[in-house]
Amino acid sequence: MQIAWINVVIFCVLSVGHAALIVAITNRVHAWPLPKRLLHRFRQGHDLVIVLLPMIFAWLAGFRGERLFFGGLWHTLPLSLLVYLAVCGAVALSLPAVALHRQLAAKSRAAARLPVADSRSRTRARVSSGRPRAVQSVDSCSGQ
Repeated sequence: MQIAWINVVIFCVLSVGHAALIVAITNRVHAWPLPKRLLHRFRQGHDLVIVLLPMIFAWLAGFRGERLFFGGLWHTLPLSLLVYLAVCGAVALSLPAVALHRQLAAKSRAAARLPVADSRSRTRARVSSGRPRAVQSVDSCSGQ
């Protein structure tokens, strides 16, 4: 019995997407004003779902049933499961883009905190418009 390594790799990518999706859902639920006790139970369920669902899927579809890990075909899975796996795959493939976006956003926030000019020119800009704005240099403000 030969192992279909490409299906094993696809399963691992889908498991990463599943974990990211469950974490995103949990983060969204924690933003709601729910009692801490309920959030604690939800977090416990989150921990179980992240680990148990891929294990159950590997056992039922990878080793038994469709035997995906031994050359079985993905299209023989139920449609509802295929839709969920497609969502997990999309989440997994979007993770590098999300990480890059976060890095770029952090750099732009750090750059926005840098002083643009000295405090006199910023005060002058605030007085003239009522709010601070970027000023090129002190020389450009004083007309020199």
